[in-house]
Amino acid sequence: MDQEKLPMPENASDPEIAACLTKRAALRLCQTKSGKSLDVIALMLQERGHKVTAPVLSLCLAENPAQKKNFDPDWEEDYMEICGNDIPLRWSAMRHGLGLVRLKSSLEKEIDKLQAQIVAKDAMLERERALNERIVDILKKTGLQGMVKL
Repeated sequence: MDQEKLPMPENASDPEIAACLTKRAALRLCQTKSGKSLDVIALMLQERGHKVTAPVLSLCLAENPAQKKNFDPDWEEDYMEICGNDIPLRWSAMRHGLGLVRLKSSLEKEIDKLQAQIVAKDAMLERERALNERIVDILKKTGLQGMVKL
């Protein structure tokens, strides 16, 4: 997409996000706006390879300082994707006096993902073709070619 920039989805207003005094509060708002339970989010994070449970996620989002556990930054991108919003990212940008614009639509992201899958499958097919050629060469050299239907 040439320099055309798409606005960020507005599932939380800038004032709502600015009212979050901490990143933890922005993460809680992200989950609240998603409408998903912590159990569902934790399960989806696990499916993506993260070692997290709903009770741990709950502690990561807790307001009470005595109960807090650090939110693993490796979870954040998947967490936002699962929640369907970019509230924590927008909060960080706003905190630094910046704004965000989406550079790629979800359709363009899906196209990129599918193109990467095609490249990976093409590479696998090329490896299989080369292996098949080696097998045929070996069969020819050993005289077993006639015994195997090619």
